[in-house]
Amino acid sequence: MPERNRDMEIGDVFDESFPDNDYGTDPPFTADNAAETTPVEPPEPHAVAETTQASGRDHSAEPVTEGRDADMPDAADVRMKLLSVKLGEAEYAFPLAEIAKIIPSETLEEDPIAPDFVAGAMTIGEERLAVLDLRQRLGVGKSEKDQLTSGCVMIIEYGDLSVGFLIDAVGSLFDVEESSLQKSDWVGDLAQSNKNGIGFIEAGEEALEAISFKGMVSEKELKAVNNWRGSEEAILKIAMQQEVMQRKAEEDALADNPLREHEGAYLIFRVGDELLGIRTILIAEVLPRDSLVHLPLTAPDFAGVLVLRGVTHPVMDLRRHFDLPEGKEENAETRPAIILVKDGENQVGLYVQQVVQLSEIEVRQIQPREDARIGVHQHVLTVCANLEIGQAALIDVPAMLADEQQSLIGAWEEVKAKSAA
Repeated sequence: MPERNRDMEIGDVFDESFPDNDYGTDPPFTADNAAETTPVEPPEPHAVAETTQASGRDHSAEPVTEGRDADMPDAADVRMKLLSVKLGEAEYAFPLAEIAKIIPSETLEEDPIAPDFVAGAMTIGEERLAVLDLRQRLGVGKSEKDQLTSGCVMIIEYGDLSVGFLIDAVGSLFDVEESSLQKSDWVGDLAQSNKNGIGFIEAGEEALEAISFKGMVSEKELKAVNNWRGSEEAILKIAMQQEVMQRKAEEDALADNPLREHEGAYLIFRVGDELLGIRTILIAEVLPRDSLVHLPLTAPDFAGVLVLRGVTHPVMDLRRHFDLPEGKEENAETRPAIILVKDGENQVGLYVQQVVQLSEIEVRQIQPREDARIGVHQHVLTVCANLEIGQAALIDVPAMLADEQQSLIGAWEEVKAKSAA
């Protein structure tokens, strides 16, 4: 009776059977635990296939396997490993040494120019892999569209050409004597149902058919796949070249873009319901609203004063100054704040409803101020920027304060005069 391992989790079989692969992932059996696979030594050679020298046939349509040395024992003593795979309710076993790799099928996609018998294709490195539906090959149905990316792909090498076979999952690993595939009495009257069948093995109370990948793909199909792959790789290279050229053209265009001078780090804040931004280099400090001292009998946009380290600074209410709607109710969660900005040797406070984020704005995000969809005076805008959270108007602080500084200073001087009286 063949020795049967338990049902395999991803990577279990390959712990002793497969080396590292060059596909960027260890060979998995299910997409869920692909990352856990441990690379190990390659499989032992086996003697299922006839050698090229003995048969004299063209083996380009047969999977690559390792031949038997002249001093190896007779076939009756030779053991081979078979890996079972599940295709819906059906289960079959395949020689482990014929399988180059097993990878998740999550990147499998339909290809409109692939031959009709190809279920889909995968890009592995710079090459395209044609994937065939093993269910169809064995006449046990057809994989549904949603099953294309939820299973695994066994990669078989036919000469220099690799072909993938889509399966649902991997079952168990069997270690059997080659002679038992044909001579076991318990097989009884079972007849091989597949032309590529190499015998049956005992799997519990059932007989499991063992199948070779030899002849699974015809010479004509291999030629069609090879021609398709050449076309696909040529198309892929052209597309990559076009992408590189397009990126360079975009970078060259951006290099000459006059809006590039507005790139940089900005503090984004909310005034009413509008998003505004100020260059961080112009900001001295950001302070909580509690620091603000309100003064009576002042202009509507004069929010009050800020006393900081013995120095008093006037504070402008930007929402009132721009005559914007109130927007969200101010509370601790919205974080209303005072942004202390530099204006020459002076510092002026700007009262805002919410500090939102710091943003590093690139030229590709910037638009001319004429494209601004914001109700702020055009003459105090530099440009606007399209951010993930919405469009923000970037403020020209010197221009804004040039208009308002005299009124702020005048209002503050008036307050001081009244206080002194």
